[in-house]
Amino acid sequence: MVDSNANGHVNSAVRLRPLLALSMLLPFSISGAHANSTEENSPKVRQSRMLEEVVVTAQKRAENNQDVPISVTAFSDETLDALGISDPQDLQRVTPGLTYNTAVGFSIIYMRGIGSDAFLMADPSVALYIDGVYFPFAQGLAQNFGAVERIEVLKGPQGTLFGRNAVGGAINIHSKNPSHEPEASVQLSYGNYGTKSIRVHGSYPLSDAIAVSLSAFKSGSEPYYDGYVDGGKAISDDESDGVRAKFRWQLTDDLAFNLAGFTYNSSGPGSLLTPNTEPGQAFSTFLEGEDGYTAEFDAPVDQTLDNEVYYASVEWDLSPFSVKLLASTQFIETSYSYDYDGTSSSLVTFEARDQHADVDTAELQILSNESSWGSDWLSWILGAYYFESTQGFDPTSLQMADLDLSGGTVAGIPLPPLFVDAINSAGVLPTGYMALRALVGTESIAAFFQGTVDVTDWFTFTVGGRYQEEFREVIKSSSEFENPNGEAAYIVNYSDGRNETTYSFKPKVSFDFRPFADREFLLYLSYQEALKSATYNVVTLYDEPDYVLPEELKAYEIGVKSEWLDGQLRLNVAAFQYEQENQQVQFVSALQGGAVSFENAGGSEVDGFDFDATLQVFPSLVNDLIMTVSGAYLNGQFTDYTGARGYNEDTGLVFEGGEEGDYSGNVIPRTPEWSATLGLNKSFFFERSVIEIGADVYYNSGFYYLPQNTDASYQDEYHVVSARISYLYEPWNLRLTGFGNNLEDKKYTDGLFQTDFGVLSHLAKPVTYGLKVNWEL
Repeated sequence: MVDSNANGHVNSAVRLRPLLALSMLLPFSISGAHANSTEENSPKVRQSRMLEEVVVTAQKRAENNQDVPISVTAFSDETLDALGISDPQDLQRVTPGLTYNTAVGFSIIYMRGIGSDAFLMADPSVALYIDGVYFPFAQGLAQNFGAVERIEVLKGPQGTLFGRNAVGGAINIHSKNPSHEPEASVQLSYGNYGTKSIRVHGSYPLSDAIAVSLSAFKSGSEPYYDGYVDGGKAISDDESDGVRAKFRWQLTDDLAFNLAGFTYNSSGPGSLLTPNTEPGQAFSTFLEGEDGYTAEFDAPVDQTLDNEVYYASVEWDLSPFSVKLLASTQFIETSYSYDYDGTSSSLVTFEARDQHADVDTAELQILSNESSWGSDWLSWILGAYYFESTQGFDPTSLQMADLDLSGGTVAGIPLPPLFVDAINSAGVLPTGYMALRALVGTESIAAFFQGTVDVTDWFTFTVGGRYQEEFREVIKSSSEFENPNGEAAYIVNYSDGRNETTYSFKPKVSFDFRPFADREFLLYLSYQEALKSATYNVVTLYDEPDYVLPEELKAYEIGVKSEWLDGQLRLNVAAFQYEQENQQVQFVSALQGGAVSFENAGGSEVDGFDFDATLQVFPSLVNDLIMTVSGAYLNGQFTDYTGARGYNEDTGLVFEGGEEGDYSGNVIPRTPEWSATLGLNKSFFFERSVIEIGADVYYNSGFYYLPQNTDASYQDEYHVVSARISYLYEPWNLRLTGFGNNLEDKKYTDGLFQTDFGVLSHLAKPVTYGLKVNWEL
């Protein structure tokens, strides 16, 4: 069996399919005629789907995962299906050290203790890429994968090659590309809670040089919460759909053009169903907390999201080097409403009628290839990156009941004196309806390089760096009350174009050792730095926008990638230490300067290790029994965090600074000390069919949601058991799969945050089960 390497030359190997898929994405592509003839002459290998080798692009070029000196957990499309993974949030079940929560429609991702619960007006700390395009939105990240080729989870900072906001790591999703052979597939799924989904994918060659593909999905489910919204209305269903189209034109053997676009739409309450499970003591006499899967709200709770993305690339394989140019334009628009106090009482409602983001990106990569000077001992990449965006609310609103300026309170909460003074000075008689407008503009340019030198056949070193200039400005920051006559009057209006520019250079150095000539064994040591963008507190009731400093991270890592027992055991281990400055921490309060604002923690540190192993269990006695074991230990704490804001544990009211506001020594949020996954998968091969049985258990030792580390913000330890059984009839390429998740019906939170009225939390799904059908035509 043969495949093609990144430059189109033929080498002996058994990894044809991943490289054929990569040929539609990478600048060093296999020509259509060559790919066809190779595929036709290749016999089909029958083996467990858990043993598929995955080629990754963690260093912007195609490489075997075991040869990359970075901690990467990679999954092919077949492995994802075998594990029952269908959306990004499911990845935490099979990737210890990754915490993937949602809150009021936003994805909140932590990797190895590095992340951000910044779900408004700031960027995620773990970067998401789809087909090489950076997605800066915290909303919509938990979308259905659709038809994918593979997923790579890059652990640790990726500041050199992936740049801005990859301080915690990166998740690379590679969707299926056009094929030079006609192909089609259909996936149908049905489960409890009325869960239904359909996914289709098709690819067709229009000529020897042109191929197109189309993927689409649609899904829906009924709520697993009981209760009502908007004072008595039924909770609506969650629905989503999306379409992705791709076009590839291979102009010559060395030059190709790619064009793609997709839309993603969703509606429903989702994680906006956040009942108040523990009202603050100041309101416990008239607010009743909810327990379990019950949610009763006086306000409407719903969200709609529309996402459109278009991107194109040019790939040119020249004699001295190869070139790739990638550009994208993205637009996301969402509107949502949720009950800010999380109860059936009419207190505060938050409504975003127009939250949107416009993003344009461009990236140039120049990579060495086999024709480059010194290619037998040197590989390198040079690049430039451009990013521009405008994002924010225009407007969003708070609706406050029981507003009493004479008593200086709203719903019994003492109003900040500056707030009352601002209203009185404006001569406003407010009704309790306040409109907030907040827009931030960003423009960023960067240049990066990375070079790898093979000093000997067993020793390699890599150096790299990234220079970046990023401009952030306040486009709009204002608040206005509505008078009883319906007129609006500004309380604050900061639209003066204040801005800051950040200049940075972040280096990387790594050393790789392969001491055993007769064994797959890679030892690497690395040091690198990364930066997360600054931002502004522009959602404000009465104060001017505050500048929030950028995060900076220094990372040290030592790791081993190895194979043992004649390839029966694959074991990868990494130990690391992270030192972080100015971590951006979100604080939620309706009355302290804004609905959502950020502050910087002076310093934090994470020490830990993680591992993953794949073992063929007693292959001489039992065929195709595969065990997977992975785990992570994290010791993450704030080393310097004073003057912080929080909620008094006795009254539930806001405090700022003082002894209560010293969080130094507290555990970093969403950072469990231990997390682990154990899985077993057994395939039974018959003459024309395959039966596959799989099960896994995920364990989490517990974590805090808030840096204040209150008991109310703690998620106790839990474990989740999932299982699957499938039957594949090979003549028809038809697979039937029965599945069950959270089979022990464990109750644990998927998201939690605190407001002036108490602790609002959203529970993860209870036990779910269903049937899935995959058919490849």
